[in-house]
Amino acid sequence: MTSDLQPTKKFIYIGILSILANLGAEDFWSRAMDVHYQHRVSFFNIMKIKQGSKVFIGDSITEQCNWNELFNDVSMINRGIGGDVTEKVLSRLDFLKDTAPSAIFIQIGTNDLGLNIPIEKIMDNYNNIIQKIHRLSPNVQIFVQSVLPINQDLFLIRKENYTNDNIDILNNMIKKLEGGNVKYIDLNSHFKDSKGNLNKEYSSDGLHLNGSGYQKWKSIFIQKSIV
Repeated sequence: MTSDLQPTKKFIYIGILSILANLGAEDFWSRAMDVHYQHRVSFFNIMKIKQGSKVFIGDSITEQCNWNELFNDVSMINRGIGGDVTEKVLSRLDFLKDTAPSAIFIQIGTNDLGLNIPIEKIMDNYNNIIQKIHRLSPNVQIFVQSVLPINQDLFLIRKENYTNDNIDILNNMIKKLEGGNVKYIDLNSHFKDSKGNLNKEYSSDGLHLNGSGYQKWKSIFIQKSIV
């Protein structure tokens, strides 16, 4: 009987250690992301935006691109933070106070959906973001860019409610923000494959863009005469 129990106990211990290790890893990455976020916000708050700048605000998809190099335009300023969501974007807009950028490009919302934040709440945050930008920089042209499609076939861990159908619903609501000095840019449809997923040509993980993806982004802007 003792010999039968020993392997069982061993598997239990291994399972417990595995769970603890995963919890430790999640805690580490959560802490690392928090520190990264704090550092980025601190940097943004001390760097004065020059008059006429074009400011890109968003999550890791924004942060991972060197916009000024991509477009050969030194007036383009990156204010993206990996892991960002609409609520946090709203809380960090004070860097726009007493500035006069010519344009602000917002691309945010995919992480909200990944965290199962209701679309109604996301849109409340979007409306508050637009209103706050108007207060801080009344004359700026605001471009709200659609959330990109995803490709869960490339995900390490699939998320049940994080779907392209929900992304499409969110984008349809974001488009309704258009009016006055707010313009909507459809990126989503240009990045989809025949099945409606993020085309593998543009991504290795089903969420973030590779070099070809950012070149595609640039071509959309040029085609629409945005820059």
